[in-house]
Amino acid sequence: MKLRYMIDFVYDEKQEERGLSPYVPAGVWVVTPTGFDFGYLPGFEEREDEVNWMLNDWIEQGITPWRNEGFLEYWQESRSPYRGTFGEIVETDQYENSGTCVNEVLRSMSGGKSD
Repeated sequence: MKLRYMIDFVYDEKQEERGLSPYVPAGVWVVTPTGFDFGYLPGFEEREDEVNWMLNDWIEQGITPWRNEGFLEYWQESRSPYRGTFGEIVETDQYENSGTCVNEVLRSMSGGKSD
């Protein structure tokens, strides 16, 4: 299955104070030809809740913004740098579905540790 994904990085002022990149990988957003999926690492529940709220709002309104070309690009460009940033958009057919992609990307972000 052809899908696109990007990493969601959260801004962490403490990282910047230590001279490190202020952006910490937190989660992943995945778009398939038929849907949208996402997942977050432990410790980023607040960000996950925000995305769940947005998704529920879209569903209640009967809209599917992920079907619009440029959905991921829109979010990349509109995020305030003080909220975080998104990584590059990756197009791949290496995963059988969005859930597998979410799990594998999160696993790689956490250093390969399984849940």
